[in-house]
Amino acid sequence: DEDLAHLLAPIRKEAQETFFAVVTNKDGKVLRVMRHTKGGKSSSSVYPLDVIAEAASIDGAAMIHYGHNHPSGLVAPSSSDERITNTLNRMLNGTGITPGYHVVLGEADGPGVKWGAVLSDTGKIGDGGVIRPRVRTKNIPVTERRIVARRTLGSAISNASDAFAATENHDNAIF
Repeated sequence: DEDLAHLLAPIRKEAQETFFAVVTNKDGKVLRVMRHTKGGKSSSSVYPLDVIAEAASIDGAAMIHYGHNHPSGLVAPSSSDERITNTLNRMLNGTGITPGYHVVLGEADGPGVKWGAVLSDTGKIGDGGVIRPRVRTKNIPVTERRIVARRTLGSAISNASDAFAATENHDNAIF
């Protein structure tokens, strides 16, 4: 989608592949732009559970879009791009959040942003193109994924009987 490509246009110049998720409400208003990962020249590791968990924690979240850059400038989605899109979209089941678009961005030969095939939950739905620069009238803050070291809460649960024992006194468990 061209609006999503415009929103994420600044990442086209990144030397490292960077993956973003954009969460909107039911009216399409952006609630959060999340920089999930910054990888290398040709890939970025995406942890689907982290992306979906953060999106699900946002009040009013109704739709999530994804976007990343290809530092090579080639904006055709790779098979890895298609796989991660499908995985993320499957993980949305039961969250009340609808999958949106996934755009791939690259540097255009002239002014503007080159963007590639748009992926949705039904597969490839467009070929993208080049969008010309537009005036930005809003500043949307970007949150960044942070990994926090935590102490363990006890010994690891390594079998089913230990799992049952650990939860037997919890009446309000999610199971």
